[in-house]
Amino acid sequence: MKPSYLVNFEDASYEAEYQAAVKRVMNAFKGDQILEFLNGLKYEGKLPPTRRERMEILLEKSWGWAPPHVAKHLAQQRVEAMVKGNPNSLPADNY
Repeated sequence: MKPSYLVNFEDASYEAEYQAAVKRVMNAFKGDQILEFLNGLKYEGKLPPTRRERMEILLEKSWGWAPPHVAKHLAQQRVEAMVKGNPNSLPADNY
């Protein structure tokens, strides 16, 4: 299910790839199965009410794919750090 290629979170096509992955995985698994996967990942946060939000957590925790709004924020932080000339202040790349 997970693409075999690496994803560039700063690429313009990332959001479309992310949305396609969410749709593909949501079509493959039922809500109960998604909950089982999250339990298997030992997710301890508060579970969101929608199946889609749960799927986004699953993609983030298991595939390392940040939601597009988070990826954009991290990219912006990187740009700001480079503009300030302080590459040591780049945000941690958890994805």
